[in-house]
Amino acid sequence: DSKRTTFEKVHRFLWDRYRAIRTDLSIQHMKDTFAIQCFEEMIRFHIIAEHELCEETATVNNPHGFNSHLNVEQMYKCLTSLFSLYDDLAEEGTSCPNEPEFRGYYILLTIDTHGKYRRDKSAHSFALSKTRPEILHSDFVRFAVQLN
Repeated sequence: DSKRTTFEKVHRFLWDRYRAIRTDLSIQHMKDTFAIQCFEEMIRFHIIAEHELCEETATVNNPHGFNSHLNVEQMYKCLTSLFSLYDDLAEEGTSCPNEPEFRGYYILLTIDTHGKYRRDKSAHSFALSKTRPEILHSDFVRFAVQLN
């Protein structure tokens, strides 16, 4: 149990820093592999936090507990920025090795409801229609689509 408390504290610390980094990357218009690596790391962090802290929600007795809504919100923002970078690099002819993995995460995120983030079949279908064939046929994306 002490490890969970420790992770909860680490999460609070990193969540704030990662939000600032995401904002800085956007403000500075960083569009390189470093920015991609940062976004990928932040998204993985949000996924792990969602899994590990889902039962540690904020309450009257624990006002600093985990807030899934804020976590998912930041994950969506990171995914949106990351996909924009992937698309820009793809237009230049550069592929990103982790893109199928993160497109798969997005599909998994959109096939369910998370707080105020309701399942939106049209947004889900639209995202799939915009996905390049080589990504759409990847194992990550095919697996995520099969779960839908």
